[in-house]
Amino acid sequence: MSEPNRIQSPDKKNMTDPNKPSTNTQHILTQSTNTPSFASKVFSEQLPKRELAIVFNTIENIPQIEYLIALSKLISPKDITYASRVSNGRFCVYLSNKNTIDNLLDNHQNITVNNQIINIRRLINPAKKLILSNVCPTIPNSIIESSLNYAGFTLVSPIIKLRAGFNIEGFTHIMRFKRQIFVKPDDFENKPTSIIINHEDIAYRIFINDDTVTCFHC
Repeated sequence: MSEPNRIQSPDKKNMTDPNKPSTNTQHILTQSTNTPSFASKVFSEQLPKRELAIVFNTIENIPQIEYLIALSKLISPKDITYASRVSNGRFCVYLSNKNTIDNLLDNHQNITVNNQIINIRRLINPAKKLILSNVCPTIPNSIIESSLNYAGFTLVSPIIKLRAGFNIEGFTHIMRFKRQIFVKPDDFENKPTSIIINHEDIAYRIFINDDTVTCFHC
């Protein structure tokens, strides 16, 4: 009696698991896993922070490079990383690190472009703005600063005179009886709303109005 045909079992060594990728596929997957994608490269870049930016007003018909040349007289051009015009007629510049922006603003409050002085300031300024009203033009800033220090304010910027805002040719230079200064945000609590300054044998009362914490990006 002949034996029934036996079904030969497959050789396990030659058997391929259909769920297991081939050697070539594994090599491709390994390469894909080890190669960073374009998106991951972008996210891995160190992006600048807004605390490293300064902003200032622009002059009509002045090329952008003129502002950067003026700024490069105060800092190295290598420390300028981004620059562009922004809203409200301003120019924004990002610097390379915190020391650069701190040293710049500690030693310089303006740049000179086309023989015009332009005040520079931080894009993000976590300080409280004080508006000083009823300020006689003859009173020096130094006397006002001393009086504010004596009243308990910690000053974080120089005093700036404010323009009257006459946007008519020949009248734009006129200033108002107001000045502006920045102090530490927590300094305004329990502080006087006015100070009396004696100058040239005359007593002047200067009124102090606070403003909200200022973000120059807005």
